[in-house]
Amino acid sequence: DPGIAVDFLRRAASSPRVTGEALTLDACALLLQVVIQVMQSQFESHLMVALDVAAVLWDAFGEVIVTTLTGANAEELKKGRVTLSFAERRQKCHDSWVHFTELKRQVAPLQRRND
Repeated sequence: DPGIAVDFLRRAASSPRVTGEALTLDACALLLQVVIQVMQSQFESHLMVALDVAAVLWDAFGEVIVTTLTGANAEELKKGRVTLSFAERRQKCHDSWVHFTELKRQVAPLQRRND
């Protein structure tokens, strides 16, 4: 039910645990799945909540995701110095990146509609 998902996201976005340091990459990927579902709604208020939560998640994890998937960490991969924890973090970042990419794909038609 989209209404329940929106209520969940609205509460999650206003929770200090979500906007603070308690949020994890696992939670980010899970919340992004809910955000993507809510983006299917026809109600502007639902879309705004979804986009607000996506912005909170990007602010919290965008740099970690990009840095983990590119840049200095790529050197570690080339040298074969990948630890299990790094491999797990890289997979979680990849999963989140896929969700953010899907979200971007969903937002594009909305932007064109407003132009």
